[in-house]
Amino acid sequence: VGGTGAFPASRQARALWAGFELAERERAALEDLVARGRRLALAAGIEIPRADLERPFTPHLTLARPRPGERVPPAFADLRFDLDWRAEEVSLFESAGAGSPGGRYPVRARCA
Repeated sequence: VGGTGAFPASRQARALWAGFELAERERAALEDLVARGRRLALAAGIEIPRADLERPFTPHLTLARPRPGERVPPAFADLRFDLDWRAEEVSLFESAGAGSPGGRYPVRARCA
């Protein structure tokens, strides 16, 4: 876990995140997994907006979602985690209504 960022990269961000510092091999494997997932989704008839398909994949851990209209604290950009850890479990969440009041994130799969 390394530096921080925001989506979109502005003061009106909808998500604040911590990034992952990956070796080239790990990054390539993760990008391949994302590409395969997108191809399978499209083949299953799931629409993926063009902007999402063209946006580069950013491996990250979402830390917070500011309330609409709240500004990102300037100190957030200076946070450094410098953590070396290995996940014991990975959960796949569905982003159902993300960014809206009452948005929910049901777990769809877990892997330990």
